[in-house]
Formats: sequence, C-alpha cells, structure tokens
Amino acid sequence: MPNGMFIDIKISNKLKKDTELSKQVVESCPVDIFALDNEEIGINMEYIDECTLCNLCINVTSKEDIQIIKIYENN
Repeated sequence: MPNGMFIDIKISNKLKKDTELSKQVVESCPVDIFALDNEEIGINMEYIDECTLCNLCINVTSKEDIQIIKIYENN
C-alpha cells in the first residue's frame, strides 16, 4: 500500500543502518519528509505528499537507497 496519495517512498535497509548517511538525507530534504527515530531514518507521513521531486535525498545517497515512486503516473 502506498505511503501517500501522490507518491510512495521506499528506503533501503542499507540506508536504515547507516546513521551518518541517514542524517545527511534528513538534512537535505527541504520539506521534512525524512526524520530520525532512534537513529533510524523514517518518513514523516504528514509531509510525504509535499515532496517536490527535487532528488536532493537521492543525490546524497543513491537511487538504490531511496526510491520515489510517482503513484499518479501509474494510473
């Protein structure tokens, strides 16, 4: 089931285990979609549909670590 109405975001287990890289991802997001909880990266569900598709989070990591799925294109 998708996280948001317009997009879904998948975070790799590798990224979830990398606290330093996760911190960089959280800091890179201009709309606060990502957050750390007990040093593990997660998604702020209330902001997920605010994603501007800027790819700053992917630029910090990789397309393998963060996948942004555009749900509205799949319909």
